[in-house]
Amino acid sequence: MTDTKSPWGMPLCDLYEVMGDGSGKGWADKKVAQVKVDRLKWIFLNFICLLFIVSLFYCNPLNEDWHTWFSRFGALILISSVLVEYYFLNKFKDVINFSEHSTPVYCVIYVQRKFKSTVSYSKQYTLFMTVIGTVIWGYGDLIYIHLKN
Repeated sequence: MTDTKSPWGMPLCDLYEVMGDGSGKGWADKKVAQVKVDRLKWIFLNFICLLFIVSLFYCNPLNEDWHTWFSRFGALILISSVLVEYYFLNKFKDVINFSEHSTPVYCVIYVQRKFKSTVSYSKQYTLFMTVIGTVIWGYGDLIYIHLKN
C-alpha cells in the first residue's frame, strides 16, 4: 500500500517540492508574485477609497447637515468595499485558472492553498465594511445625533 497524501493535506513546503524543478515551480512562483502584487493593489485601493470618503465627509461639498452627510458616508463605504473586493476576487480567479494547457494540478492547488487566508481575510473585511456601511447608511443620522450629544 502506498502512502500518498492528498495535495490538499500535505504541508505547503512538501507540496512545493512535489512540483519538481520543471515548469511547475516556475509557474507557481510567477502566480505567487502576481497574487502578492494584486494583494498590494487591494490594500492600496481600499486605503484610497476610505481616504476619499473621509475627505468628502470633512469637506462637505454639498453643504448639507452633518448627520445627512454621515448617512451618505455609509453608502460610499458599502459600494467602495464591494467594488474593490469584486476586483480582487476576479483578479485572483484569473491568476488561478485551469485553462493553461501545461499547468499541473499540484501547482494550482499550491497557489490556492498559499493564499487561502488572504482570500478569506479579504472576504471578512468586505463583509465587515458592508455591514458597517449599511448600518451607517440606514441609521447614520440617528447615530450622528446620538454621538454628538
